[in-house]
Amino acid sequence: MLQTDYRPQSFANFVGNEPIMKGLQEALAREDFPRVFLFTGMAGSGKTTGAFLLKNYFGCSDMDTMYYNSANTRGIDTIREITVNSQLSPINSKVRLYILDEIHGVSGAAAESLLLLLENPPARTIFALCTSEPDKIKLSIKRRCFQVNLKPLETKDIVTILNNILIAEEIDDMPKKVLLRIAEYCQGSAGMAVSLLDSVIDILDEEQQLIILDGMRGVTDTEGIDICRALMTRNWKTLQPLLTAYNGEAESMRYLVLSYFSKILLSKNTKNHPLALSIIELFGESWMYSRKAGLIASCYLACK
Repeated sequence: MLQTDYRPQSFANFVGNEPIMKGLQEALAREDFPRVFLFTGMAGSGKTTGAFLLKNYFGCSDMDTMYYNSANTRGIDTIREITVNSQLSPINSKVRLYILDEIHGVSGAAAESLLLLLENPPARTIFALCTSEPDKIKLSIKRRCFQVNLKPLETKDIVTILNNILIAEEIDDMPKKVLLRIAEYCQGSAGMAVSLLDSVIDILDEEQQLIILDGMRGVTDTEGIDICRALMTRNWKTLQPLLTAYNGEAESMRYLVLSYFSKILLSKNTKNHPLALSIIELFGESWMYSRKAGLIASCYLACK
């Protein structure tokens, strides 16, 4: 996946939001630098990427970097566990980093417990909170954080990110029209832009690339493409949480699935052609009346 392979590893590689990221670096350079950070922004804006940049900046090992998706681990027991473990010294780093993604998803009791923890963070411990819904975060928590509010990227920044990936992939014939179409459809989301590029990077025909991108226009975040990738594994346990969280239009999702697997069927690699054909057949009929139930049923059948 391009989004994983080309995630920025340093502040120098982070494109866009220059004044905001410069402010973050200046804060980190202080002798009394902040130890609690809150990254906010739309899906794909670089919140989690920014949090992981702290890992590299502080030189935290994998063993001293703890990642929690608060949408799945939202209860007070998780915060209690973090409170206890954060008192321990790092294993082989100068500091220990806790990344709490989608922090707006924690329960009320967990938020109160977290507030107490952030009021006086343990020594040699850094906390990075991420959320796409900052309005759901208690003001008392926000006041304890250095806030990094990431804005949607401009077209020039999106094109720069895409071109950097294409250079690394040694692809020099991607039509400019395709890059601009991606920049238009991703609505300032770097994550969505890279996912869209991933969907057409192996297609040689410009017209076909544009058709596929047009089919994905109704899905404006990475949720839809994550569902498509999960369908590739035919693993219902992987799909269940993605479908539960999906709140988009079912018909837009169906069109995206058809476009995604049409691309696979047109690819030179024939290994996944039978899977792509079966998915296209399952998702061929409209869900105008069944809506999300139709999406869930088709995904379930695809995993049988």
